[in-house]
Amino acid sequence: MAIHILSWNVNGLNSPIKRTKCLDYLRCKKVSIALIQESHLKSADVHRFQNKYFKVISSSSAVNKTKGVLDSAESLMLFLEDCLVVLGGDFNAVLGPQLDRSHASKSDSVISGCFNSFLRHSNICDVWCLQNDGARDYTFFSARHKSYSRTDYLLMSPSLIPYISKVNILPIILSDHFPLISPLTPTSLGAKRNRWRFNTSLLQDCTFVADLRSYLMDFLQINRDSASDPQVLWETTKCFIRGKCLSFSSFNKKRRESRKFELEKQIDILEKELKDNFCETKAKIINVLKSELKSIYLHRAEFIIHQCSSKLLALRLKDSESKASISAIRHEGSVYAQPKDVNRELKSALDCMSSNKAPGLDGILQSY
Repeated sequence: MAIHILSWNVNGLNSPIKRTKCLDYLRCKKVSIALIQESHLKSADVHRFQNKYFKVISSSSAVNKTKGVLDSAESLMLFLEDCLVVLGGDFNAVLGPQLDRSHASKSDSVISGCFNSFLRHSNICDVWCLQNDGARDYTFFSARHKSYSRTDYLLMSPSLIPYISKVNILPIILSDHFPLISPLTPTSLGAKRNRWRFNTSLLQDCTFVADLRSYLMDFLQINRDSASDPQVLWETTKCFIRGKCLSFSSFNKKRRESRKFELEKQIDILEKELKDNFCETKAKIINVLKSELKSIYLHRAEFIIHQCSSKLLALRLKDSESKASISAIRHEGSVYAQPKDVNRELKSALDCMSSNKAPGLDGILQSY
């Protein structure tokens, strides 16, 4: 399994919707390590940019939303001289003004000289440049000046270069900067096996409900007489339901991911054409495609946020499981401590309650 490293200037993460969209974007790109810049999050709010897939390992923020902390990078590199270094970020500078800017200026030469000197003294390399020698591409578009520049970099120790197969500049979608992503050599990491649980949102899909009802009627008609034990028929039916759910969900996901890939590809092609020759018509087409792509991420983000409350409740209930043991029951002044009496009273109480079902090992909920 490859370790994907992504560097991204997100241009602000104070919106909960944008945080959710960005985290879901990282998951879709199968990112292992994300190097995020310009989060604009206060020190007390850094923890908000995380979920069950991604956790904040380290951060550097100020007490307000506008300022940040920048340590001396060269001093840090000297401190890590015996370590393998991966450094990603928006440096607001270019290594080669003629190659890395669509419109170079004289002031760029001095800054570029300092930038190149920093790389030599720190013994780190621009991996994108090594993988794309002489190629011209950019990571930032200035709408004000109608110009492109490559100010975002992934810098690594030379000993890591043989383990890098490629470095990609992804389409610009949720920010004003293009993300950079690079996979490291696969390592022997075991994949986590997740427990299946019925996706209740499928019940809101009329097509799924109609198809499953039809398939289930055919399945029961064929197999009802062949099973002598009703329990065997029920267990087999649950396997059949699970298979149909997985099949339908997989089809929807592939269709959704295919559309996202198609939009990203179209945006990428148009962006490359725009970098060579700026055109207002193409810029408008790109904005339309970006709007559709953002709506897909927005729909996904709203779905994820909707799930947060139920997940929080599940975590709270999980913490209280140790206190759920019932050793005795008091009812109408009498105390019942024998298991037989306790079970009888519990059954009587449950019979008076409204019917509901928590997901068991089969993963199927009562709402199904």
